[in-house]
Amino acid sequence: MGEWREQFERRGIECFGYDAFKSRFRDFSKLFDEICSSATFRRRSELGGVLQMLKQNRAALFDGNFDAVANEILNSLKDLACLRSSLRMSGFSLTLEEREKLRRELSKSMEALARKTSAEVLRMLRFTGIKLGEINFGVSEADLSVKSPGILSRVWGCAPFVKRPLAQCAANPASDLPLRFLRAQAGFVMEAASFSYAQSATKAFGINSAKSAMLPVDESEILKFFKRALKGDDSDSFYKLQSALRDSISAALKKF
Repeated sequence: MGEWREQFERRGIECFGYDAFKSRFRDFSKLFDEICSSATFRRRSELGGVLQMLKQNRAALFDGNFDAVANEILNSLKDLACLRSSLRMSGFSLTLEEREKLRRELSKSMEALARKTSAEVLRMLRFTGIKLGEINFGVSEADLSVKSPGILSRVWGCAPFVKRPLAQCAANPASDLPLRFLRAQAGFVMEAASFSYAQSATKAFGINSAKSAMLPVDESEILKFFKRALKGDDSDSFYKLQSALRDSISAALKKF
């Protein structure tokens, strides 16, 4: 870093208001914004070479961060499986309105989780200047499973001065929800990693997860991971499965 600073000073490049050297060039968007706003630097022939070095620096950073990104996606997928919505039944059986309320509340929680995951991915990739746009992760009725309590609980709940039983809504283990979540997040990662420096330096530039990406990973293993997470599995074999999937997703992201 000292050598870089010396070269910049020797060539008469005007000082940055932001000290890129102290941060070890981690905030690429801010650094590139400073470079592009320097009329002195733009006129110099060294610009292409310096930007190429920055690109290589960012590529190395991404390569190291993809493991963390893959782990974040899997942890979020596990959180998705653990999400629940619940309400006390008004009668012996759930009404259509109650079922709809359960699905609506869980859908909102899942969409909020998808947005939170994308925001965390941006932070891991050091894109602190980019705002997060609309996250288009839709959850359909087929993705959710509403469960009423057992018949004995419902009969007992109809007795006077007794609390009504709780009904719950969770992810449907037979749906493709986990695969769509993985593809949406993978598409988001690839879109973020392909940003040019000019885009990453523009705070007004929004990014969303409307795109999805097919990853060369074993989808049956993803479904197995999700179903085990639904059951609250915390065994050693479950975490070994998560580690194997993390490595597969990380390797797939690095190829794109």
